[in-house]
Amino acid sequence: MAADTITHQGLAAVRHRLETGDTVIASLHGGQVLSWVPGEGGERLFLSDKQVFGADAAIRGGVPICFPQFNERGNLPKHGFARRANWTLEQETGDGFVLLLRDSAATHSIWPERFELRLQVALAPQVLKLSLSVHNPGPREWSFAAALHSYWRTRDVTQVTLGGLAGTRCWDARADRRFIEDSAQIHFGQLAQQGFDRVYTVASEGCEAKPLTLAHEHGRPRLTLTQSDNLHEAVVWNPGQAEAARLADMPAEGWRHMLCVEAARIDEPVRLAPGQRWTAWQHLRFEA
Repeated sequence: MAADTITHQGLAAVRHRLETGDTVIASLHGGQVLSWVPGEGGERLFLSDKQVFGADAAIRGGVPICFPQFNERGNLPKHGFARRANWTLEQETGDGFVLLLRDSAATHSIWPERFELRLQVALAPQVLKLSLSVHNPGPREWSFAAALHSYWRTRDVTQVTLGGLAGTRCWDARADRRFIEDSAQIHFGQLAQQGFDRVYTVASEGCEAKPLTLAHEHGRPRLTLTQSDNLHEAVVWNPGQAEAARLADMPAEGWRHMLCVEAARIDEPVRLAPGQRWTAWQHLRFEA
């Protein structure tokens, strides 16, 4: 089925549906996927019901795009400007659509470089594929960080496990501690109440990342996440109860119903020469 333009949460958005009932919706504000329903599986993305949708607001939930900076690792606004910018629908494809963001006077007031970002959104039964392409059409080299900052919906994060990270290098941002993860399954019972913020090194160029599996402790439903080898990190984050209470756009119990498992390139920024293009992806498969 063809993509159609709609209004979602008061924002201009693009929707693509399959005959199986699989549906994806992305807002043109931020170029941000806000909803993914894999057939009979129900909504898979968390979106805060305290979110105030406005022209300059960052949206708490879905899949924000971090570019050209991650978090506050630099002098730009937190997570860069792409998640607050106005994107356009560049084209419809047989299995989805492509959103486009180009540099403008607004972006030049924050970051002087010329750039083009494309987010390709593709659906298959029970599968969502996101591909981010970065192009440098300008006269000089520049560097950037990037992430697909995915918020996954959970019934109760304290009953969820995340597998696939054993043996990877980890930086615990809360404890400022580095170690090798030895848990085959990470559990979020007590940790979610305290908050969880870790960066795992899961891939390197030419060495694929292992699939990550997000599941209820009883095994179903299950979400399998894979990412391209040029996205070196997986960021796992939950604010926990105390921090969530301080976030104006997060419900008091919102922390219980989400877990960020982000495909990212942050520790080693990408250097892009004039004319070069860089493309990375995250694929998601749902099993009820």
